[in-house]
Amino acid sequence: IRNAGVNGYSPSQYLMWVRRLAEREPFDAAVVLLYLGNDLLDWRTERHQPFQQTVLRTFHWPARLTWSEIVSSLLYPLNDFLKQRSHLFVLGKNQARTLLMRLGLTYLYVPEEILRENANKPRWKLTADVCRDIAATAAARNIPVLFVLVPGNYQVEPVVFQQYLEGFDIDPATVDLEQPNRLLGATLAPYRLRTLDLLDTLRAEQRKGKRLYGRVDVHFSPEGNDAVERILEPTIVEMLRTAH
Repeated sequence: IRNAGVNGYSPSQYLMWVRRLAEREPFDAAVVLLYLGNDLLDWRTERHQPFQQTVLRTFHWPARLTWSEIVSSLLYPLNDFLKQRSHLFVLGKNQARTLLMRLGLTYLYVPEEILRENANKPRWKLTADVCRDIAATAAARNIPVLFVLVPGNYQVEPVVFQQYLEGFDIDPATVDLEQPNRLLGATLAPYRLRTLDLLDTLRAEQRKGKRLYGRVDVHFSPEGNDAVERILEPTIVEMLRTAH
């Protein structure tokens, strides 16, 4: 098993990984997780320069007495100092998520994929084309591929979605929580790629009282990872049986 998942990577990098790994050793199957919160592409690229995922800011006196300058010179450096040293601070930030959204003091953002105004953007086709190329690269070496559509926590948990609406002052009429799954799924369909959408199943698990996403970290919780594994396992087992 090779875990090629890297924080900050996009489908363009997934394609590079498939090309590189498929040349080095044989595989029985490949699973590509597409996070619908930020994996959709606005452009394609064949090369990526190394980049620093996190920039730590240093304290300095505000150059002028504006809110943005105070945030940049004092509040962001304080945040960076505490988040490296205090789990309690990180927990408190997440509990105060709505307030921080209103103040513009959070790494969270309005997910563009759920905005109705973006329904006609080329990102759906660009992303589907890269997925097609991933599948074609793998197929050339007889590797079946499963593409998994992974929803964001705001798509699954109504409370989190309400926090986004209030924190970013979003008009509910301007968003469509199912849009990313529907549009990307429809764009992938003509390529006849093996695709699995987790949204409905995870919503059903959430309604049973399962805590699928973390409260300090918004990635899957242990329960969330367990639920996803149970959803994926039958499909992957069948892929392996067919491959052999």
